[in-house]
Amino acid sequence: MTGETISPWCVKLLRSAGEWSREDLAEATGVLVEAIADFEEGRRTLTREILEDMIAGLQLTEEDALSLGASIPRARPWVQAGPELSDDEKNVIGRLTARIGREVHSEMLTRAAPLQGFSVIVQSVWGRLFLEMLIREGGEWEEVWHPRPEDRFDGAELWSRLERFPARDRTLLVDAAPEFAHWALCERICVQSADLSEEDPRQAVGLAELAVRIAVRVPGEDSWRSRLQGFALAHLAQARFSLGDLSGAAETFRDALSLWKNGAPGDPGLLDGTSLEVFEACLVEGEGARGTA
Repeated sequence: MTGETISPWCVKLLRSAGEWSREDLAEATGVLVEAIADFEEGRRTLTREILEDMIAGLQLTEEDALSLGASIPRARPWVQAGPELSDDEKNVIGRLTARIGREVHSEMLTRAAPLQGFSVIVQSVWGRLFLEMLIREGGEWEEVWHPRPEDRFDGAELWSRLERFPARDRTLLVDAAPEFAHWALCERICVQSADLSEEDPRQAVGLAELAVRIAVRVPGEDSWRSRLQGFALAHLAQARFSLGDLSGAAETFRDALSLWKNGAPGDPGLLDGTSLEVFEACLVEGEGARGTA
């Protein structure tokens, strides 16, 4: 489609999939470094034709396309990957995904779609195939990059799938599946942790730790992720306070408050900071009481 505007994420994913700096990509494609930066930051409109010319400059072979295509889902530089999975953990994930009822096994383990049967196709077609993969993936990540209030419906659905499992299995799923790197799921788990902090502080700690694990993986600007980490750490501090770990709570809350304040520019007003203010007052009161005991 002539003049079709596509997501800046396409260039970000292209660079990250090949582990190229902007200078590397500029040298390989003939596009100026400044232009690549402008495309990535949205200062210059990225069209299908421009990206197609860039990929054509790479002169991809079948092997290149397969390798880069397999790297695209792992190349999101704003999402921290989970730890390397053991065979036993992979088996557990296989059973869990079957129970969830969704066919995401291959995405969770290999994060790549196998491309077969094209060995006789000319080289230019591999570039076009790779182009379509980038545009599709970039468009999907453009949608989740900007947090919106309606995302909370997705957060509720994701939590309904996670909450049926014990804590260890939840951690495995969060580490393995990028779909769980969702800000609204993190928020939902924080609220759940706060609700349980008095009744079952140990479980509240576990939930808050899971929320922190999710917060560091969400896509978006660094400031937004900082804001979300501060929010999750504040709930972890609250849970530790309820458990009687006052020093641990105080230390965690100091980190939370710093991240929360630093991330303010990235928050479009979605996260409620009232809980931080209330907990800060409780923490000061608790430390004061301990000092006079």
